[in-house]
Order: sequence, then structure tokens, then C-alpha cells
Amino acid sequence: MKDSTAPAALKDVAPASPPSPASLLRGALATLRNVSAKEVELEEVSATEARNEFAHMMETAARRGVVVIHKQNTPRAVLVSFDEFRALVTRPDHTLDVLTAEFDRLLARMQAPGARAGMKAAFNASPDDLGAAAVAVARRRRKVG
Repeated sequence: MKDSTAPAALKDVAPASPPSPASLLRGALATLRNVSAKEVELEEVSATEARNEFAHMMETAARRGVVVIHKQNTPRAVLVSFDEFRALVTRPDHTLDVLTAEFDRLLARMQAPGARAGMKAAFNASPDDLGAAAVAVARRRRKVG
């Protein structure tokens, strides 16, 4: 039974097909880049294809870097090449502990005796004074680098 309260234009519209698993993954990941920092074209296979053609899927992952495995039109797993895996495992550690330690060092530096006077002077400085200080710092950095 059709809903007589729906606008006529909406009564006969078929529901939109669900997005592909790769497009869902692309939406979740802003960009997916390989070890060489190049965008990776996602290869997608169903779980059945993955089971039946594992050797082919493994070669595809080795060649392209990543294969998305979906089940019932939903991404369920990703097979990555060994190079991609090694790059993920050996990349620098920026965990919450590392960031917390860095924050604590910065906070301690800001709590040092001269920091309060420096911040007060910075907030009370004129635009010309701030500009001159920025130029002086840039010149010192240029001499060092």
C-alpha cells in the first residue's frame, strides 16, 4: 500500500544502492598512501573471492600494497603487503605517552621564573616591538641553519 501523504516525486523513487566497501574505506581514511607516499588505489574483493583466490589476492597486495576484503558489502579486513606492514611497524612512535611528555616539558618551561615576565612583556608589546622581535629571531635562525 502506497503512502498517500508522501509527495508524488518520492513515491516511485527506488532506494539508493549502498556505497561500495572501498568507497566506505576511502571515506573513513582521508588519504591512503603507500610506503613511497603515493596514493594507493584500493583493490576490493569479497570474502568468498579472498578464500577462493588467496594466491591472486596475495600477489595483488604485494603489487598494490593493500587489498580490502568485504563481507556483505561491508569492509571487514585489509591485507597489506610486507613493505607496507614494515613501514607501519617501524615508523616513529607518536603515542599519547610521547605527546604527554612533550606537553609536560613545554609546560615546565612556561612555568620557569623568566617565562612569566616574558609572557607579560609579549602581551604588553606594541605591534612594532613584536615585529622587531620576530625579525631578530628569524635572523638568528638563519645564521644557525
